[in-house]
Amino acid sequence: MKLKDEHKEEQIYKATLKLVKNKGLAGITMQSVAKEAKMATGTLYIYFHNKESLLTRLFNECVKNSAGVFFKNYDAKAPFK
Repeated sequence: MKLKDEHKEEQIYKATLKLVKNKGLAGITMQSVAKEAKMATGTLYIYFHNKESLLTRLFNECVKNSAGVFFKNYDAKAPFK
């Protein structure tokens, strides 16, 4: 069994975001994501069981990244003002 590649996950996320931006959530399929990510549809299913799984993990990744950017220079010991 092949090990998962973090770079492919990033490639899949970027392709999915591009398609969601252009077609909306309902307008994308696993096949269209695979095509946009320049990989076989079967490869996509190694990383994600279905579209819902892909979108859920992508959403969680986006929230995590946004929180990281938002709190980048946050100092809990600094005064509130």
